[in-house]
Amino acid sequence: MIEIKSSLKYYQEAPRKIRLVANLIKKNTNVTDAKSQLNFLPQRAAKTLLSVLNSAVANAKHNYNLEEEDLIIKEIIINEGPKLKRWRSVAMGSAHPIEKKTSHIIIKLEGDLSKKSKSKPKLDKKEKNQQEKVKDKDLEKEEKTQKIKEKSELKKKTAFWEKQNERVSRRKSPKRRFFQRKSI
Repeated sequence: MIEIKSSLKYYQEAPRKIRLVANLIKKNTNVTDAKSQLNFLPQRAAKTLLSVLNSAVANAKHNYNLEEEDLIIKEIIINEGPKLKRWRSVAMGSAHPIEKKTSHIIIKLEGDLSKKSKSKPKLDKKEKNQQEKVKDKDLEKEEKTQKIKEKSELKKKTAFWEKQNERVSRRKSPKRRFFQRKSI
């Protein structure tokens, strides 16, 4: 069994509110079941737990090539983070303290390497070389088309500015009129 871990730190919501949602997802439940539960919960914490769970599944797929159906939730840990201390002013020049609580969320999944999904079949050296040649040709074509586009854009820009300069040079300089101030 392999353990996959994903975490979210300094999330600005009270840990007790997140624990209410986390306790609904029981240990040893399938990831797909947990996702479907979290999708239909109205609490704000459900969306964040879902994103952390999706992150853990992505870690499992990328690092161990495991499928989502083979993963089981081993543990959900919600810890208290640092509190942001603020003050609210009240009557008679006094103030009341406000603590904005943060929390750390850690989700651990468990998966079997024996149920590992099949990876892509390995290619021969000749096939690899052919694929690389095709990719190189495609890249060369793209570069050529980009250069042609850049040249045409540059021509358009220069033509535009030349027209602007002609218009400005055609204009006559404005006559300046000086007004005398009327005396009172």
